[in-house]
Amino acid sequence: MEFRKGLKLIAFDFDGTLFHLGVDWGAVQRELGVPEGSGKLGDVIEQLTLAGDPKLEIITKYELNAVAGKRLDPAILDILKTLAQHFNIAIYTRNAPEVVRQAIPQDAFPNLLIIGREPGHRLKPDPEGANIILSHFACHPEQAVLVGDTYHDIEAAHAAVMHSIIVRNPSLAYRPEGADAYIASISELVPLLNVE
Repeated sequence: MEFRKGLKLIAFDFDGTLFHLGVDWGAVQRELGVPEGSGKLGDVIEQLTLAGDPKLEIITKYELNAVAGKRLDPAILDILKTLAQHFNIAIYTRNAPEVVRQAIPQDAFPNLLIIGREPGHRLKPDPEGANIILSHFACHPEQAVLVGDTYHDIEAAHAAVMHSIIVRNPSLAYRPEGADAYIASISELVPLLNVE
């Protein structure tokens, strides 16, 4: 693939890509008062985030409960460490940053940049977070790839003019279209990017 040449930055989605939180979104919906079956929970979370609404703590509570006592799979951690020897690494997620910090050992990546659901910020597919990551690493968009599992990731990458790789998420009933590459698991990133 063309994006391998000159690649300097890999931004990873978290839930569904590196880790499976298993949040009880139905319970979140009920506690927030969002009608079941409305399909609007993502929109509600976006609005609460932009407004810096204290109800965001409800969502974070459920995410932290889902990650409690769990850590990133050691095999995935090793892959990230290998990739970090060759590229800048960041996490770009719609989850709360503290959820990522619970799952990924701090000593493994002491300078890991995590861009997540922060009050007042726009969420993926808006490219705000991607642009923050690019700026932090002084990286041009064509030197960066976003690795995710949903259309949010593809749309955010396109909006930021980054490349995109989709990792198969078996819990999704569809394969989002428009990515530069598709892989069955994170382990396929190493050969895809010609990393040894």
